[in-house]
Amino acid sequence: MPALLEPKNEYLIRSGYAGGIARETAEEIQENDSRVAESLYLFPFSSCFEMLVNIAENCSKQDWDGYGAVPIPNEVYLKVLTLISNFPMGIPAPELVPENDGAITFEWHVNPKQELSLSVNPNNLGYYVFTDGSQKIKGSYVLQESLPPFFINMINQVIYK
Repeated sequence: MPALLEPKNEYLIRSGYAGGIARETAEEIQENDSRVAESLYLFPFSSCFEMLVNIAENCSKQDWDGYGAVPIPNEVYLKVLTLISNFPMGIPAPELVPENDGAITFEWHVNPKQELSLSVNPNNLGYYVFTDGSQKIKGSYVLQESLPPFFINMINQVIYK
């Protein structure tokens, strides 16, 4: 016996079968699709928000990793959220990784010789490790509302080298 197919909204509208409700539903779907497409174009870092929500759901309790990890404090989530919100257009979205000391690390990884990580800690310092194949640089800086120019330059060196 063949599977039944659900009728498309366009068919319902043209046939007059469902009238105004189907028309309104189709228009609402189109409007929502437009908003989603626009938001992904204007804000390509939505994957970071999804990762951050996942981390918040899984790393908010003591011993969340089974090895004694401390819960990630709210101020770290807020700082990560602020940084993500202020990312400049054109840089690729990083992976977000929870750390057992209460930090969240941004990672841009091309291969083992080309990578950059920035650890956002409860003490409001950002610790970074930069490797571009010829050098390895470690450092720290006081976190602000957005990434400093030197850090954006390191992202570009890792990704576009």
